[in-house]
Amino acid sequence: MNGEPWLVADGDVLLLGSRLDTAWTALPASPAFVPFVDALVNRLARGEAPVAESEGPPGVAFQIRGADTVGATVSGPDPRESDLTPAAAELVRGTIGAELLDEARFAAERFAGTRRADVSGLLLALALLVAAVELGVATLTP
Repeated sequence: MNGEPWLVADGDVLLLGSRLDTAWTALPASPAFVPFVDALVNRLARGEAPVAESEGPPGVAFQIRGADTVGATVSGPDPRESDLTPAAAELVRGTIGAELLDEARFAAERFAGTRRADVSGLLLALALLVAAVELGVATLTP
């Protein structure tokens, strides 16, 4: 895949470098897709398939079997990839045009984008009413 890692494993986490969109790859529409997902879930995620570890300068080594790429080993990943420090609000706004919200504003805005209302309180009241009616029917029935 142009020399870039496509599947990376670390511990019990697998990171697949594709959206598996048919506009990008024909894999989801091919007969090989089900065995591919089976191998991901049943062999790689459980650790049954070998995962090689390497140290050294940054790079990717591909394992080739015939015309197929059957594996890749990533060494020396950039430490910035693991930096989970939140970005400054100005950087986020300038880069992707998004506004960062605090918890209270996020809670208020979570349904505003689609013009939906939070009906969890109404559903809870309805569930309590149904439970009370069921209790009443159960105690009055001989």
